[in-house]
Amino acid sequence: MQMIPYLYSAFYSYYLRGTPPFRALVMDYPADRKTWAIDDEYLMGDRVLVAPVTAGSHRRDVYLPEGEWVDFWTGACHTGGAAITCEVPLEIVPMFVKAGSVLPLAVPSLHTDDPDSMLLDVRVYGDGGLPMTLYEDDGVTYDFERGIYNRLTLSWNPVAGQGVATRQGTAACPGYDVRRWQH
Repeated sequence: MQMIPYLYSAFYSYYLRGTPPFRALVMDYPADRKTWAIDDEYLMGDRVLVAPVTAGSHRRDVYLPEGEWVDFWTGACHTGGAAITCEVPLEIVPMFVKAGSVLPLAVPSLHTDDPDSMLLDVRVYGDGGLPMTLYEDDGVTYDFERGIYNRLTLSWNPVAGQGVATRQGTAACPGYDVRRWQH
């Protein structure tokens, strides 16, 4: 449930550009030959790498493409272009966030009609140079096809040490509210 704002925007990007929200690493890293044969990891959106663990396993090797990556669960930083070994319990799916990302996480709730699901804790990884745009619509109609939606851009100002949320659009719908920035 925490990932719904991020995923909703990834699916909206799919609608606009045709980029799958869940995709093989090779799609974003075609020049990295090591990504060509990887079939047990994937990108969720443009900044989260997911490496599922199979039943009975408590560790796995994960290849991280070029750049810096941050363990979603522990905050540990890793340099890409190499494989790492993760020790993981079965209730944890290894996930790594591209350094520089601004990642919105909804307050956990049981369903999206809960007003708390519109509250965000925004995590900033590294310098926060990769802003995130969330799409807001009424969630019921297809009015977004007529341009009736909002874009909420979340960015990090490293000089001021604070987050910035800028909303644009024409939709009269419930919007996200940032509860907390974590850097």
